[in-house]
Amino acid sequence: MLRSVILCLAVIALCGCSVTQTKSAPEDSGPSPEGYYTVRSKGYTLLYKISEDRLLCILSGATTGWLALGLAPSSMMRDANFIIGYVQDGQGFIRDDYGTEHTDHASDLSLGGNEDVELHAFDENGTETSLVFSLPLDSGDQFDRKLEPGMSYKVIFGAGPKDDFDSYHRSVASATIKL
Repeated sequence: MLRSVILCLAVIALCGCSVTQTKSAPEDSGPSPEGYYTVRSKGYTLLYKISEDRLLCILSGATTGWLALGLAPSSMMRDANFIIGYVQDGQGFIRDDYGTEHTDHASDLSLGGNEDVELHAFDENGTETSLVFSLPLDSGDQFDRKLEPGMSYKVIFGAGPKDDFDSYHRSVASATIKL
């Protein structure tokens, strides 16, 4: 895990991302390396921060299959902006999805929306996957949730056993973040 986080932070530093420190931390976490805030839930770790008009995320979990983050669901999975990705044969794959039902999601592109997530780095070490990605705070896409600094959002995590975007999850968790 630490190796993955260090790798991800190094890649972000090399990408030349400018950082705007968030003004307030989530209630149960504090600043992490490089100004990230951390939230942990049932084996998932999310490091996040705002950089200009984007949310930068480092998501890690105990899987060698897919890993997902759902932002601001209205009920279960419904209406969440899902970011789902995996590492296969040394390549990283990521997709921007939308929670179409309480227990289902589809790609924004298949629904007529946009692919607004950018994958910056990835790592898989045999037991854990880490994804470094960013997404706009306000993409303008009807299938993405608008995120505002200073606001709190429920986040949901999921992990699956396969390198794909559609297999059923093996574990789930939830938490709250404050941007």
